[in-house]
Amino acid sequence: MIERVRPHQIFAMVSPDERDFTGQLPRASAGGGITTLEACLLVAVLRAVRPACIFEFGTYLGDTTRLLAQNFATSGGVVYTLDLDSTAGIELEGPDATLASRSVIAERSFNGLRAEVVQLLGDSYTLDPTPYEDRIGLVFVDGNHALRYLERDTTNALRMLSSKGPSAVIWHDYGNPDYPEVTQYLDSLSNSMRLNRIEETMLVLRLQGLALPERQST
Repeated sequence: MIERVRPHQIFAMVSPDERDFTGQLPRASAGGGITTLEACLLVAVLRAVRPACIFEFGTYLGDTTRLLAQNFATSGGVVYTLDLDSTAGIELEGPDATLASRSVIAERSFNGLRAEVVQLLGDSYTLDPTPYEDRIGLVFVDGNHALRYLERDTTNALRMLSSKGPSAVIWHDYGNPDYPEVTQYLDSLSNSMRLNRIEETMLVLRLQGLALPERQST
């Protein structure tokens, strides 16, 4: 069973001198993005884990990529972000068809950043994770929501995780009625590994090498 955690437990992992961050308000109507609270929580996990490299499944418009690149707690960090270069022959669920069609022609919002972003183009189902194995401190899974893609992206995310320090995988769209298979899959995955649902969000967290602070009573 997925264990529920409050946002304050995630924020408590960040030291007081690392609470400032750079961010943008969500787009008014683009859809497919993350909320302001989710953005803050991503940055909090980033600051707590302090990865040298990040891997993102699903670039879309690049807003989350930009957020991660601008808020590295360590210098010289790299964000690898993977998205489709074409939707031809790709299995897409629910709103993914519309979002993917928009994504392949989009001007990415991280273009021009001095922080290093490596845009990877292709089908995540055929991705070879070997170059990233044991290198990635933080993986964000928010790409193709079809079940076989979610399973493959998760398997690759776990292979990528670094064993040299704290690390984390974060999945998006848990509880999203547009993608019921995400919720079903992560519920099933929680039978074999510890997962945390962050309340008030659609984020699920797999944290390694760090302990979550205790939940405060209200």
